[in-house]
Amino acid sequence: MSFSARKQQGGYGGNGGGGGGYGGGGGYNQMQDGDSQYLEKSQKITSNIFTVSQNVAQLSKFSSYIGTSRDVPEMRERMHQLEESTRGIVKDTAHALKALSQMDGGAGGEARERRIQQDKLGRDFKSVLQKFQTASQVAVGKMRETVSRERAASNANAKHPGGGAGGGYGGGGGASNYGASQGDNERTRLIEQEHRDKQEMMGNQVDYSTSLITEREDAIADIESTMLEVNEIYKDLSTLVVEQGAALDNIEANMSMADSNVESGAAQLSTASRYQKKARNKACICLLIVAIILAILVVVLLTSLKKK
Repeated sequence: MSFSARKQQGGYGGNGGGGGGYGGGGGYNQMQDGDSQYLEKSQKITSNIFTVSQNVAQLSKFSSYIGTSRDVPEMRERMHQLEESTRGIVKDTAHALKALSQMDGGAGGEARERRIQQDKLGRDFKSVLQKFQTASQVAVGKMRETVSRERAASNANAKHPGGGAGGGYGGGGGASNYGASQGDNERTRLIEQEHRDKQEMMGNQVDYSTSLITEREDAIADIESTMLEVNEIYKDLSTLVVEQGAALDNIEANMSMADSNVESGAAQLSTASRYQKKARNKACICLLIVAIILAILVVVLLTSLKKK
């Protein structure tokens, strides 16, 4: 059965073992507003990144078996399932990252903290995608080499199906010319049977090689299809990371402007306070001068009245 016939849609089997493995999600618990949906998605992305990393290591191990004695149907099936599982996790993680970037980031310091977190998740995901692509390219390369060897061997067998049996059969034909001997007839029958058995065995080998070549070519097509999808995701992710960086710069600029405004406001309040204090002092001096003038006038009036 070919890989394309066994292809499973949306396989997420590899996600089970890696769910809690990343552990680093604990660092994302410091959400100031308790947004459980945001926290859940960020932890899911973190876990998926770790799972993909584990799957890539396993794929690299399976790739080393290709073309060796350990290259058996069970190994090829497990490798196919792992490739499909990783493909599903990658698509799921890309969607989750996009959804995370569209959530409300909060205000002030929390928005900056979340943008920094999203930027780190995006970069970690890009890194593991590069490793996945590299492992897939290595697997495809080794499969192509194996297919070339198997096709060459199959063609050689097809050109020389009888092998050494043909000569034996010819000798048997000569022996059958004696015809009078029952032993010679038996020898001829055995040689003919051996010749047929070898032809059947060679035919079976050719059929098996053809089936194996078809299976490997289907596997190559599946992996290359996955690589194309991952490449598109990588491009979209690069755009998303750039947008997150721009948003982070904007948040930092706004925070810097807010700090500047606060400092400017404090300076203005300080200046206003000084002006107010000076105004009070001037008012007090004016009142004192008025009081002195009034006192002088009162003294002058009283003096004038006494003289009269």
